Amino acid sequence: MLHACFQLLVDFIEQEDVKIPTDWNHNEEFAQAKREIDELYAWWKQRIKADAEGKIDEIWNKEHFEKDTEMLIRLIKIRKYLWT
Repeated sequence: MLHACFQLLVDFIEQEDVKIPTDWNHNEEFAQAKREIDELYAWWKQRIKADAEGKIDEIWNKEHFEKDTEMLIRLIKIRKYLWT
């Protein structure tokens, strides 16, 4: 579930957002959502790099699992800003 949800974020950032631009400065709510999107995207890119290098064990390492869960919850909270 984690990988599928974050792949949707990556697709949004790398493909969709450029096709249908959003005025992220429309108001503070949108600006905050954009900051959160950017933070989640940056975290995910670092996380998948660490995973590829064998540094992540999301199943057996409680700290990794909890961080993944925290970030997934943050992603779900901003999902309404990811539609195009």
